[in-house]
Amino acid sequence: MAVTDKCEIETNDVYGLLYKDAQQDPNLEMFRRELLTTAARALDKARMVRFDDATGFMHITDLGRIASQFYIKYDTVEIFNEFLKSVMNEGDILAVISQSTEFAQLKVRDEEMNELDDLHQQCEVVAMGGAEHVHGKVNILLQSHISRIRVDSFSLVSDINYITDNSVRITRALFEIVLHRNWPLMAGRLLTMAKMLEHQMWHFESPMKQFARLTHEIIEKIEDKRLTIEKIRDMDPKEIVRGMGYHKCFFAIWNDGNSWESGIVLVWVEDPDNNHMYHHEQFHTTKKQYYVRALSDKWLSCESTVLMNFQNLILPERHPPHTGHTIHNIMDEISKSVGLNNGVLFRNIPFPALVIKFSEIISTGYKILIIFLGLE
Repeated sequence: MAVTDKCEIETNDVYGLLYKDAQQDPNLEMFRRELLTTAARALDKARMVRFDDATGFMHITDLGRIASQFYIKYDTVEIFNEFLKSVMNEGDILAVISQSTEFAQLKVRDEEMNELDDLHQQCEVVAMGGAEHVHGKVNILLQSHISRIRVDSFSLVSDINYITDNSVRITRALFEIVLHRNWPLMAGRLLTMAKMLEHQMWHFESPMKQFARLTHEIIEKIEDKRLTIEKIRDMDPKEIVRGMGYHKCFFAIWNDGNSWESGIVLVWVEDPDNNHMYHHEQFHTTKKQYYVRALSDKWLSCESTVLMNFQNLILPERHPPHTGHTIHNIMDEISKSVGLNNGVLFRNIPFPALVIKFSEIISTGYKILIIFLGLE
């Protein structure tokens, strides 16, 4: 085989470039332009940019910014565009996360099937795809991670570590996407999913499980007695000792003022009837009542909802009637109110002449009121 033939094969395999094309385009300007155009079209299809073929201009979108921030592949974004809806349950959310192409290189091995089936039986929701498919395996291992179920197979341990390392990032990206789409229901559920993955616990479990200092024994007692955070907060130390025994770790956490600090508190205003979020400070109030939700970015079950009622809200008229006064009447009234007998109005006077007149007036020692009007 000739050297040129070998180079042509290698460049064609790696870059898709033929040797004769390189001869016709030594600087590869056309080839590089074609690569950029193909990539831009793919990003435009995924709605990550807006690309104009005619002009070559490309503008990034909010979706593209989010994908760049969280290192999400464009083909994963295409999956999000296809399957992400304004209303989804936990099973649907886990299914979308599991189909991310970031997990495409994982394999389903025969020696793992028995353990995967056992893990699937312990899942809180049915893993779509089952243990036979990669996305089903990812789903099972995600739920096993949240439930803190021990995985024995060495290959599954490696896979679950990789999955959990990437799943939080992907879920946070999904949360930002629905936040920009103004979907409050999905924003709340995806934020909850991200925190469940971070803290390895389900949202229906006791929030106290988020504290690593608390032993399994204490958590079991709290859950058996169905003690909420509000109930525990209202208990005095004697009640806590009587109900759960004396545990230094418990009191250390409860007395630690920084335990519940989050750093980021998310607040949004939502319309529950239309599942729409008003996430900006300025928005049009077209409904008589709204809900303001404050959610911790870190802690589960750390959120609050407040009803805002605009039933009796009195607003000024959009277009109040004019007073009918001229500028001369207004000037005279203002002058009299401050002790001036006559108001002087300089209008349409060039700036140099205005400076001269102002200098003459100020040297008299009389009271002066200066009003600057908008340019006409």
